[in-house]
Amino acid sequence: MTSRHLPPEVVAFAAEYVESRDALYALVLLVRHDEQWWDVTMLAEQIGLKVASTRRILDRFVALNLLDVRISDDFRYRFSPGNAGLRDATEAFVETFQKSPALVMQLLLPNRRRSMEDFADAFRIRRDDDR
Repeated sequence: MTSRHLPPEVVAFAAEYVESRDALYALVLLVRHDEQWWDVTMLAEQIGLKVASTRRILDRFVALNLLDVRISDDFRYRFSPGNAGLRDATEAFVETFQKSPALVMQLLLPNRRRSMEDFADAFRIRRDDDR
């Protein structure tokens, strides 16, 4: 079974909203605990990431209108999409991940592979006429 067996809306959601495995894990945790407010450190500890990486993921989710932000002694985040359609799409994506984690993870591999290829290409020595 391949990622072609996933609903097209799940594939589209992954392409637009979930850029890495770490972002996937953060999103799943936020959706599963949608009533809880998280600070960056709490979420980083739960998913096993550095605080800086977690902050980048949260900032991106805020920019994508997936999270509500509360400012107190620190920034706190909660899953609260800007509209019902986005909530439904996110929940459908997470539900699909829970049912078929390997298939959903395959959606993230092309992005990772492209990043690795871009990194490797940065070290290739090229002549001007190679382009």
